[in-house]
Amino acid sequence: MSGEVVLDDTFVNTTLMPVSTGLGGVLFRQAPNWKLRKGLKDSIGQCLRLFDEHHGISGSRAIPPEYVTERKLFITGLTILGGKLNLEDLTKIMEPVIETDWKAHVELNKEKRYRDHITHPVRVTAIGWWLIHAGSGRVMKKLERHYQDKMAHGAVPKEFRRQKLCWQAIVEYAWLACGLLHDVGFPLEYHLRSGRRLDERYGKLHSVLPPATGTRTLKARKEIERLLEPLEIPWSECGESGLGERLKDLFAGRGFKHSHALLSPLLFAGAINDDPTRIIQKLALQLAARAIVTHHDSKDNGILSDPLATLLFVADNIQGWQRSFLHKEGARIGLRRTIRPIVECLSIRLEPARGGYQAIFEMNMEERRTLKKEPYGWDFDKFCEPNRRVERLIQVQGFLPRIILSEKNCLEPPDF
Repeated sequence: MSGEVVLDDTFVNTTLMPVSTGLGGVLFRQAPNWKLRKGLKDSIGQCLRLFDEHHGISGSRAIPPEYVTERKLFITGLTILGGKLNLEDLTKIMEPVIETDWKAHVELNKEKRYRDHITHPVRVTAIGWWLIHAGSGRVMKKLERHYQDKMAHGAVPKEFRRQKLCWQAIVEYAWLACGLLHDVGFPLEYHLRSGRRLDERYGKLHSVLPPATGTRTLKARKEIERLLEPLEIPWSECGESGLGERLKDLFAGRGFKHSHALLSPLLFAGAINDDPTRIIQKLALQLAARAIVTHHDSKDNGILSDPLATLLFVADNIQGWQRSFLHKEGARIGLRRTIRPIVECLSIRLEPARGGYQAIFEMNMEERRTLKKEPYGWDFDKFCEPNRRVERLIQVQGFLPRIILSEKNCLEPPDF
């Protein structure tokens, strides 16, 4: 096992900067889009304007130091998405993510604390990219072999049969799309959950809102089913993801929590087309969509049935450093209640241990009092619940290095 690795924003920049600035696309030998085109520059500019507005720094002469890194990470993610993956149009779907991200959590009065979904995906992408390429590339080799075997023994779509497939490039592309796009469905999830919250709070909304007739509901469902068609991958055990059942639950009003896992791929399904020059891109996006659909499952089967889904689950759960959430401070006499961003973990150090790594979480001592009090009531066992599941899934899947995340000495300082 290689030496110590520190997961922080320096790590993210070091890991992803070569990806965002290297010549050519991840999948394309000749990629005319490697230079930032005007449309992509405009889209990045609009995203940054929205980012500044939501952080209250719009029009500032100098960007506060705490936001400089956040903006750089965001630019890196958008650059990879538009310039390296040739998905320039999809950079625009980040705009509603920024517009709704903090506001929706505050307005929805979310039962758990809000956590950022703007720069979080870029950090997740860096963790997965590092895991894929670390050491001798053992993880990459296993991923290549897995999908190659699946295609060799499955019902291969005819459009893929005559293609020369470079599985390393396909896996790299699929992972970058996975990491950067796995949370873009959150605005749609907020929309669904807001409707339910309104219905619970006011009741009988149909008395003031036009009803969703059976014809309209059926039409909407058929339209979404049509969008889901390109995501079907019969040769890759797509049935394990249960797209049909998930869709039924969505229309029945069940499963709104984490529904973004199904909704996110719907937003980029339109990019999966039958353009003969983009057949390999279609394949990579199918793999990305397949992984995103199951990465929030409460049961392990769907996550374990696909190695990219496991990788996404692991990277998504490990990424906790500098991930801001909103702290609601009580109103002082004569003052309004205020809301401010706060983080609990500053960085994560991975130390070689037992043939793998042990994670050391550097906690935010300056905010210790706030974190220990309600409504957060920080608790070590609750902190470790998802970490224990990560450990278990890594062990069962078997292709990732072991990472210890839930022992008492994983915290620094230990008495946190």
